Amino acid sequence: AEGEYQASERLRQAADRLESPTALQLRLFQTMGEIAVNQNSTIILPVPIDLIRPFMEATDGSSGASRPPRREEEEAERLYEEAVGEVTPEASSGTDIPDGEGVPGEARRGGERT
Repeated sequence: AEGEYQASERLRQAADRLESPTALQLRLFQTMGEIAVNQNSTIILPVPIDLIRPFMEATDGSSGASRPPRREEEEAERLYEEAVGEVTPEASSGTDIPDGEGVPGEARRGGERT
């Protein structure tokens, strides 16, 4: 019975030492180091998703951090329309300008000087 008591006491002391997440992580690294020295093996280490989530969000194209909020987009469109005016398909088609009319001579000839 004395041996069982000593074993349980040692387990309790070990649990107290490893109660801290930092201590548990250090013990895990120590164990991995011992395994790597003793055996030629591959170690698969699970990583908590909370540790890599910021990196995943930073590289995700649809995350809110890389895309401006909708209100900012609407404000930018409104300011653009106030400054430039609304662009219609007819105004941007280029069919209203006859060929070469109103274009300087150099531009009509492809930029060549004569």
